[in-house]
Amino acid sequence: MKYISFDIECCDGKHICEFGYVITDESFKILKKKCFTINPNKPFNLIGRGNRVDCILFFSEETYYQSPEFPSFYSTIKDLLSTPDSIIFGHAIKSDAIFLRDACKRYRLPPINFQFVDSQLLYKEFSGKKDNISLENLENILKLEQPQFHHKSDEDALLTIELVGKICEKLNVTVQELITLCPNACGNSHNFNIQYAGDDLQSMLKALEINPNALSQNKKKICIQNFSKEVQPQGKIIDSCLNSKKICFSIFFEKNYTKETIKLIQILANYGCEYNMKVSENDYYVASDEELANVGQEKNTRYEVALNNNDGRNVKIFSFADFLEIVNLTADALGKLSMPTVKKQESSRKRVYSTGNVSSTLGDQLRAKGIDITKLFNE
Repeated sequence: MKYISFDIECCDGKHICEFGYVITDESFKILKKKCFTINPNKPFNLIGRGNRVDCILFFSEETYYQSPEFPSFYSTIKDLLSTPDSIIFGHAIKSDAIFLRDACKRYRLPPINFQFVDSQLLYKEFSGKKDNISLENLENILKLEQPQFHHKSDEDALLTIELVGKICEKLNVTVQELITLCPNACGNSHNFNIQYAGDDLQSMLKALEINPNALSQNKKKICIQNFSKEVQPQGKIIDSCLNSKKICFSIFFEKNYTKETIKLIQILANYGCEYNMKVSENDYYVASDEELANVGQEKNTRYEVALNNNDGRNVKIFSFADFLEIVNLTADALGKLSMPTVKKQESSRKRVYSTGNVSSTLGDQLRAKGIDITKLFNE
């Protein structure tokens, strides 16, 4: 496995004038480091831009203008980003992917399709910081070696891969484990469409299949909502009391057993039953054991709505055990069911970098050891 990090500089925030990259082995040993200057065939506009910080590039404008234009480097860049058995990294890499996309469109070249991992999102996820952070600021925070030059693309590419290595070192995980535990940092550029994992339903389902805790609570909710809208019966509808009915589970079950919820929504579709998260519109509600054992203690819950339906609808409440009996399943059988899928859109192709299943998020593992994630990067 090789790790490839790249960075792009532009003459005006849009048009490429420099492409740099670093290739390392799995130990982060540098195998190759290179930088191309590219004639943007556009004016430079990087100084005196109102509220934006001035950007001083390493090379002179004359050097860029004397270089070949983007088509001369197209095949080299495309081959680099298509290197077999490799992982592509970049810091805030969506911007770089957009620069490549727009350059290809400008010169009427085929798209450069590649999968990527965003080091900025990796850091944001595991540092507990809400704001995006630049490579310059990361030098001090993570005590990385100061680059020889700023705004020189190969030096920034090197800083990016050093950041990934430092995160792995601090958290004591491999690159593959880090990426598996943060699938939202993964994305792809395909047919001029740039997308991060979790932005589409198929990616979220795939992330849950690899790691049940891969998604944030908000994305878990979105995944359940979207899947319940798109799910289709697998074969002929099974005759039962669930036919043409509406149902939902407790919020506790959705949040803590999202993967199982998705599987059961597929089962419900096979029974001709619609999963609807608005309890007041439902015929059935599957309560958690905690809800059934603590009647009347919590307010504004789905269980309370099911008990006190003001529109006269009689919502029948099941225990989870009773519900499994209705759909002819056991808890063990549910766990062994394959994760359902939806039809994959042409633009949503992506690679999931994984060496195996991980049972919990990295944050959960660290908290279990009494480690405060938010302090790891301030030592």
